[in-house]
Amino acid sequence: MIEIHMGSPITLQHPTSGSRIKVTTFEQALYLLERKWPNNDFNRANAVSVISSALDCIGSIIGARHAFITAARTAGYNDEQDLRILPPAAPAAFARSAD
Repeated sequence: MIEIHMGSPITLQHPTSGSRIKVTTFEQALYLLERKWPNNDFNRANAVSVISSALDCIGSIIGARHAFITAARTAGYNDEQDLRILPPAAPAAFARSAD
């Protein structure tokens, strides 16, 4: 199975235990949302739907990342990077030069 990376990893701190979870792929995010999420609200359900659509190639990867971060915020997770919403980094071969 091919895993789809979500750009820069997101490190979440669990709201009650304080343990850290590093999420690097959308499959990991989906697993957390479906099986280990501390609450069951609209943002969680929306993130599951948006990530599933992105994995089926009918949704936006950036939208899926945004939905996951929104669900993490409403679930009480803290993040070292303050849950910044960043698009995946472009590979060096495609980066523009400042000519």
